[in-house]
Amino acid sequence: MNIKQTKLASVISSALFLAAVSNVANSDVYVGAKYGWNDTNKDCMSDSRCQSDGQVGGIFTGYEFNEYLGLELNADYLGQMDSYQNGTLADDLYAISLAPKFSLPVTESMNVFTKLGGAYVNFDGNQEDYIFTGAVGAEYAVNYNWKIRGEYQRFEDIETQMLSSVDANVFTLGVQYKFGSPAPVYVTKTIQVTDVVEGTELVTYTHPVVLKTVQFGFDSAMMNDSSGFREAVKVLKAYPQAKANVIGFTDNTGPQTVNRLLSEKRAKAVAEYLEQDGVSSSRLKVEGKGDADPVADNHTVKGREMNRRAVVEVPSFDYQVEETVMKEVVRDVTVTEEVIAE
Repeated sequence: MNIKQTKLASVISSALFLAAVSNVANSDVYVGAKYGWNDTNKDCMSDSRCQSDGQVGGIFTGYEFNEYLGLELNADYLGQMDSYQNGTLADDLYAISLAPKFSLPVTESMNVFTKLGGAYVNFDGNQEDYIFTGAVGAEYAVNYNWKIRGEYQRFEDIETQMLSSVDANVFTLGVQYKFGSPAPVYVTKTIQVTDVVEGTELVTYTHPVVLKTVQFGFDSAMMNDSSGFREAVKVLKAYPQAKANVIGFTDNTGPQTVNRLLSEKRAKAVAEYLEQDGVSSSRLKVEGKGDADPVADNHTVKGREMNRRAVVEVPSFDYQVEETVMKEVVRDVTVTEEVIAE
């Protein structure tokens, strides 16, 4: 093996070593095709000029181990080489190259790359050589699977029986397709969820005024019928916050001083009745008003009977009741969503 082949073997071994130590589990396979122009104008074995300026094309495949490193295999048609030694010689030039590919992202969609590796070159079907090759270029990602590529690749110092020190400068445009789908990206975020749940709450109500009256006989502090106070007693016992005003009255018969004392006796008689039924005296305000505030005409017998009375007044008050209600409860929920890349 000559020095040139030894160096080439070292380059290829280095490329394979880089592939081995990379994270193959994360690799992506891609294939592509390219088309362009080859600029070659080196000498052949004689002093005659050799030319191969013309259209070229190729196919390639590779692994992307990560966004910075890959390994690429190219098969290129480098056009037709023309020579005029001992007559016209025109034949095709082919190259197969293997090189690590180093990429540098520039934007989210674009990256630049360089390659340095080795190539096998064949001319005239049976003339071959092993040479160094290098390339620089840029790629634009249309989406996850498709890329557009622009590339300059140089094949250095091609030597065969008919070719001497030929350098091929290849300019191509190409497309490549990467297999598979993008790895899922998971995004964790917090959202608010509204639940409707059954609960209890204190609801405030206002109890209306309760006003009840009982009649008394002439010059008497004994109630005719106490059943009229039953509703007031019921309210006072049901709501500890409720209070009552107990007021006694008389008709206008007799002196006012006597009537005042009699009205107080009537109010006290009603208060005692309420206390005996379980209502605390601290919740009662007892007062006698004599013949004040008549509700009927004292000039008639019927009117005087109606004025001989006692009144229990329970003023309006607020009270609270625990009721079952449906409530909206807002809570934070952490969710993980998959974001699909294009």
